[in-house]
Amino acid sequence: MIDPDVINSLTNPLLQILVLALIGGLLGTFINWATLQWGYQKWAYSPWSRPAPGTTPRQLADYLPVFGWLWIRRDSEIHGRTFWIRPFLVELAWVIGLPCFYLWEMQGGLVGFTVVPEPAWGEIWFWGHSILIVLMCIATLIDLDQRLIPDWITIPGAIIGLAIASLFPTFRLPVMASQGASLESLTFMSPDPVSTWQASSTGCLVGLLIFSIWAFALYPKLIPRQWHLRSWMLTAASMVRFWKRKPLKVHRYLRQQAITITVIWLTGIVLMPIAWHWLPGNIDSLFGALVGMGFAGMLVWLIRIIGSHALGQEAMGFGDVTLMAMIGAFLGWQASLLVFAFAPFAGLIVTAANFILTRDNELAFGPYLCLSALGILLFWPLIWGWAATSIFAVGPVFLFTVLVVALVLFAGMLFVIRLGKEKASSPVKED
Repeated sequence: MIDPDVINSLTNPLLQILVLALIGGLLGTFINWATLQWGYQKWAYSPWSRPAPGTTPRQLADYLPVFGWLWIRRDSEIHGRTFWIRPFLVELAWVIGLPCFYLWEMQGGLVGFTVVPEPAWGEIWFWGHSILIVLMCIATLIDLDQRLIPDWITIPGAIIGLAIASLFPTFRLPVMASQGASLESLTFMSPDPVSTWQASSTGCLVGLLIFSIWAFALYPKLIPRQWHLRSWMLTAASMVRFWKRKPLKVHRYLRQQAITITVIWLTGIVLMPIAWHWLPGNIDSLFGALVGMGFAGMLVWLIRIIGSHALGQEAMGFGDVTLMAMIGAFLGWQASLLVFAFAPFAGLIVTAANFILTRDNELAFGPYLCLSALGILLFWPLIWGWAATSIFAVGPVFLFTVLVVALVLFAGMLFVIRLGKEKASSPVKED
């Protein structure tokens, strides 16, 4: 029999804080390692990588979270005077931030501290949102360094978001019930009452369609600039050609990507009907995650297509599309729309901080989205209290119409900007 004193010591708040601080340090170490190793360009100054030529041998103290970077800075002559500062701050932020985030979640921060949620709800929110923040941190740091977001961050992240939503229906963002102080989970119909059709076979087919479109978007293929019958045939042919064996390294990479996406898609279309049949109480949560993934990814995908055609150049990387799809799988379509709407304001903060630290005034869109998503999460009760009555209360049809009109105006604005640039750069004819 387990000693009650042992159980009490494990539930001691101070011990919990210390354990979470240790986990935070390990997560910060993982973020730094992934940032330096998951991008296309690798760096060798991490204690977990092979030392660069000319550096001192690794010591046991180098592997300690946070403090290890104080010893690794001895290699500043090779890697630069400030190379150790950012990873040091990342790990320190997680050592301090993870326990604070735990207390915030468990005390009802997601509902404005109006009620204290059940421990099970708080634990699920905390661990699920911590996973999302870890993935967004890695994506942000790699995007800052290399102007790209690797698929092996966002694709597994979207799958994890769908898995958590299907297994833990209380993971969805909370909203206060209109009839009292009880908590309800955000659904794809919120703030309207949830419907019942999504639990039927029709809902399952819609979910499969969303998942299939997401997989198709990720599948390697040639994208022509103009769409007609011949271009569709070219795209279909390119999707088949990636399965053929060729010695080129890039072709082997694309073939491996095609195999991976195919396996993910086949696994999804097999498991999803099983979930619809065996987990009827979790369908609202899973369907909400699928709608969030599809809506968020499609919104940025459309803006990318519109912007690229209107400007005549790539307006946004595809990594931003997969990043928003991952955020939508975790937070839902309503929060994703707010994330995209507040991203330009978050961009002011990120651009200013990046310019102060690096004197670089150019920045990819991914960090804007990640900071905006973190802000939506931390200020969710305040933002939802405003958005539920000011934005989403107008109904889905009207909101969809407004989005379509906004996209059309956005395309027109970019096209006018393109014409202005072309006219300004064209040579002046002399009489």
